Amino acid sequence: MTVDVDPNLLGMLRPDANPAAESHAKAFEFTGSPVRVRVGIGALSSIAEDCRVLGLKRVMVVASPSLRSVAETLSRDMGGNSAGVISSGQRDTPQSAVDATLAAMMKAGADGVVAVGGGSTIGLGKTIAANTDIRLIAVPSTYSGSEMMQNWYVGAGQDRYGGKSVKALPQLAIYDPEASRSLPSKIAAASGMNAMAHAVESLYGPDTNPVIVRVALDAIGLLSVNLPKIVDNPDDMDAKARVAHAGWAAAAFRAKSGIEHALAQRIRQWFQLDHAQTHAVMLPYALAFNKPAIPDVYARLSNALCGDDAALALHQLNKRLGLATGLADLGFDPDSLGRATDIVADGSWVNPRVATRADLLEILSQAIRGAAPRH
Repeated sequence: MTVDVDPNLLGMLRPDANPAAESHAKAFEFTGSPVRVRVGIGALSSIAEDCRVLGLKRVMVVASPSLRSVAETLSRDMGGNSAGVISSGQRDTPQSAVDATLAAMMKAGADGVVAVGGGSTIGLGKTIAANTDIRLIAVPSTYSGSEMMQNWYVGAGQDRYGGKSVKALPQLAIYDPEASRSLPSKIAAASGMNAMAHAVESLYGPDTNPVIVRVALDAIGLLSVNLPKIVDNPDDMDAKARVAHAGWAAAAFRAKSGIEHALAQRIRQWFQLDHAQTHAVMLPYALAFNKPAIPDVYARLSNALCGDDAALALHQLNKRLGLATGLADLGFDPDSLGRATDIVADGSWVNPRVATRADLLEILSQAIRGAAPRH
């Protein structure tokens, strides 16, 4: 893993993230991501040189329509290496978007793609890279961290398909707050809470280790401090850079996810809810359920969030950020509770506390209402 990080983004570890607090007596393994990463203000300034180093001759810039201006700026900066811009990024990466983008790239003779946008646009770039010899540079505008995952998907619901391949990973991921300058505060906040979910579940995933725990606590601290700042002042580029740093770290140093991820992913896919906001809603309730099984982790997490109770602190953070606290607020029909419970129960996951169907029903019941989580 090669990481170019603005040194001003470092040194944010909370006291309880001190490496001396981790036990190194038990042997562990850690395999880092092969993705080269650049993080911080001005990280996009060397895009032309990046293309040259990677040996890319014709690079298409793919973006969502809302980021067309950022894509055009990058295209100009690439000079003769640019194969043009296409605004084909769409929610859930529909097959039509994949087909249109590939057709444009084939016509232009592109050997590289710069994907600029949120998880869906990054997913479009990953799908192309995984299924062709075209190489990917990812420029995330949100904080979901999908660029660090080998999984790629097309479509939604029952029509969704995908795969897993190291080819889906970008050759370079660039985290520059300039890419998120126009990102609405609510979307930024929800995406940051999605990253928070990654970091929280990494504290107690079955394959976690001292490296992952330390980075996760760092990410949690960065997010809890800086997400309110970017909601209050969307032009705070320093805070956005720190949130981008946290989003990358939470995804790149990640343990296997548990019940929160299982609940949020299946509910949002089957009931067409917003991805990031569903994770933001589910996190406090899943964490409250896990509390009896992870007392030490829970105490450290509460401390990292500067609160007495981690689940309540996350619920309050959602409120502070102006986010929904209940699934019903996202458009989920409470009458679908039984069906949703069955859909989640039909899946599989590893979690520190075994969840029965009755447990899932209770967690989802609380999440639908959106009141403070109960242990």
